[in-house]
Amino acid sequence: MNSSRLKQVVGASKFSGRHSSFPTALTRAAAIFAMACAATVSAAVLDIKTLSTRADRVSGGDFLVQITQDNNAATPVSLNGADVTSSFRAGSTPNTRVGLVTGLTVGTNTLTSAGVSLQIHNYPITGPITSGPHNVPFFCQTQDFTLPDGTKFGLPTDADCSAPTKITYLYMPAVGTAFQPLPSTTTLPPNVAQTTTTAGATVNFVVRVETTTIDRGIYQSAVLHDPTVEASPTWFAPPRGWNKRLIAIEGFGCPGGWYIQGASIGSLSLAGLDFNLLSPARLGAGYALFFEHAAACVEQLQFSTFG
Repeated sequence: MNSSRLKQVVGASKFSGRHSSFPTALTRAAAIFAMACAATVSAAVLDIKTLSTRADRVSGGDFLVQITQDNNAATPVSLNGADVTSSFRAGSTPNTRVGLVTGLTVGTNTLTSAGVSLQIHNYPITGPITSGPHNVPFFCQTQDFTLPDGTKFGLPTDADCSAPTKITYLYMPAVGTAFQPLPSTTTLPPNVAQTTTTAGATVNFVVRVETTTIDRGIYQSAVLHDPTVEASPTWFAPPRGWNKRLIAIEGFGCPGGWYIQGASIGSLSLAGLDFNLLSPARLGAGYALFFEHAAACVEQLQFSTFG
């Protein structure tokens, strides 16, 4: 290679080297600028508060919480040092984020965001919380409890009369006055009635009934929900037919005596009064209803399920 050609190659190489470093410098500058911007827009957390219950009386290992900030940035959130930021979404109030936080340990837990912390005390779902030790004897009846579709709730899984949660569906026939078991959660019978709620929503008259156990009691809730066209309800996506109102029915689940769970659905017929968990009128209007069966059997002697 002659000397002039060598100078051309060396010159090109030097220029190429300087030119190739230019994007790298730009990338570094952009990264520094981005970090500076992030530091500028990161939110200051003003408040953390529980929504589902008091922070010192959480049970079952989860709770709904709201974080209020000075802007809407997705500030990291941790529970006992573990990242739970993905559990949060924008709240209905400006500059708030709301999340269902799960995985609490029994005892004291700490939720932290941007240097602000909230201590949460979590109790077992089997209780107790405020009442002191459980009263004994107490007789489990999950194996005798009849669900709305005619099946049994199932055998208890522990000494606290717990049983796995079950979901059953009912529907109102177009020319009927009583609910019938829904044969399938993917297709509806051709004779399903429709109902219009107090909120003005017209939906298929299909009711979701959830049966579970809390603090030795059998709990049931009922609400309009059509599984053939709606996803399973969540805290941020409730059933379309729910009118955002809840009716509690208490006191009619244990006609057999005290210190038992109760083996029948929480309903009572009195002239002029509707104490029916599966009230067609109330459910058809969009109300959610719930009942706790053991509270009626022990609450006069021990407030075991409240708090």
